[in-house]
Amino acid sequence: TVILNVALNSDASLATFTVNGVAVEDTDVVELAPYTTDVEIVAEGTDPDAIVDVVGGTELVAGENLVTVTVTAQDGTVVEYSIILNVALGNDVTFASFQVNGEDVEDGGSVTVEPLTTSVEVAFETTDPEASYEVSGDTGLEVGENVLTVTVTAADGSTSVVYTVTVVVPLNNDASLSLLTVNGVEVADGDSVALEYGTTEAEIVATPTDSEATVDVVGGTDLQPGENVVTITVTAADLETTETVTITLVVALNF
Repeated sequence: TVILNVALNSDASLATFTVNGVAVEDTDVVELAPYTTDVEIVAEGTDPDAIVDVVGGTELVAGENLVTVTVTAQDGTVVEYSIILNVALGNDVTFASFQVNGEDVEDGGSVTVEPLTTSVEVAFETTDPEASYEVSGDTGLEVGENVLTVTVTAADGSTSVVYTVTVVVPLNNDASLSLLTVNGVEVADGDSVALEYGTTEAEIVATPTDSEATVDVVGGTDLQPGENVVTITVTAADLETTETVTITLVVALNF
């Protein structure tokens, strides 16, 4: 009886190694088109009984992506091969979403904000996550039309585009009073103020909350004994909104 002991194969080489049908070798760099997300990798061992494990080649991102091929021979010998898949930067300058204060907007569109608004919140997302953008005109807003721009530059730097939105800040509609006094004493709408007998005039100070609003006071002079109604009308800066406040000046009938 004779026993013939055939040693296990130690061959951990590759007979075939291709990316998208093109032969590659260990440490090669493979250039790929922008936005490539996966490639077909074929790796076959010279020894059909060797075990070949490929890691990488899918979910590719712009820039360098490592692919490793590990070959384990019959006798346990392990050899690792690696290549770099270099996905070129893209030239996409479009946007996936564009919002001003949470409202969807389009290039060339407009959005109206609240009176007295001086800044807005811009939420912008490029289609290509590697593209860059710069926002201008989102602060220092004034009454009327304000131009807001977003400049998008492609990831490869080859091109840029400017998107524009008009932010409209309307005139203030605040017709309230911040202070109302009669002879230096603060009063409110509907109040009655007692005055001494013989008083013919009272000093009425009505200060609007918005300095651009206008105030018209009717009454307060030529007072007569008894009740005298004073009407204060506030017209907001938008020239549409008004608010009326009345107070009664009660002049004593006798000493």
